[in-house]
Amino acid sequence: MKYTKRYKVDPLLSGLTRHFLLMTATPHNGKEADFQLLLALLDGDRFEGKFRDGVHQMDVSDLMRRMVRENLLKFGGRPLFPEWRM
Repeated sequence: MKYTKRYKVDPLLSGLTRHFLLMTATPHNGKEADFQLLLALLDGDRFEGKFRDGVHQMDVSDLMRRMVRENLLKFGGRPLFPEWRM
């Protein structure tokens, strides 16, 4: 398997510190195999291994929080992203 440089940096950094935070604005691009690789960085015991379509059922509620742009608010309560039309 070919790993990106970004993917390779996780083991290096996580070995240097007890607390390690990964952040991404778009964790899931619809490719389940790529998503599993991201999850393996967060919890290798649960998500390591070759992805097999239809076999994996992932509960990631303890690892990430899904935030939909339409529900995000500023501190004053106004929408963070105003409505836009095509």
